[in-house]
Amino acid sequence: SLHLRDDIEVGGKIEVGEDLTCERKIKVGGRIEVGGKIKTYRIIVGGRLDAKETYAEDGFRIGKKAEVSGFVHSKEILIRERARTDSLYGDDIRIEERARVKSVYGRTIYIERNAIVTGEVLYTESLESERDVEFKQEPRKVDQLPPPEEVKDK
Repeated sequence: SLHLRDDIEVGGKIEVGEDLTCERKIKVGGRIEVGGKIKTYRIIVGGRLDAKETYAEDGFRIGKKAEVSGFVHSKEILIRERARTDSLYGDDIRIEERARVKSVYGRTIYIERNAIVTGEVLYTESLESERDVEFKQEPRKVDQLPPPEEVKDK
């Protein structure tokens, strides 16, 4: 596994066989492939992210048409238009138009038009969705989100 104290900024590709821990920011223009889990303060990915799980304490952002595989847990999550992801767990989550995501768990969730959510949606405070958002399951307001460990495989 790799543990870094400084920012990582790469235009192309990062590949790590096991876990990747970065105490500050990871910024990758292309793709990041990690055999285990990613743990960082903030992560921004332009192209593709592959990891078993990504935990970004402060923020997670992926670019337009980007692809993410693996569970994502972060305070603020921004999924840009036409991106595709697995499940998302956070405080404030924004999913832009025509993105396709699995399940979404958040305090406040905003989903732009023509996005598709293939799993469940649980929220504690507010859910706003623009027209023609496709939910495979009816979103539910809950008093408390289940812990990430319980939902990361959904």
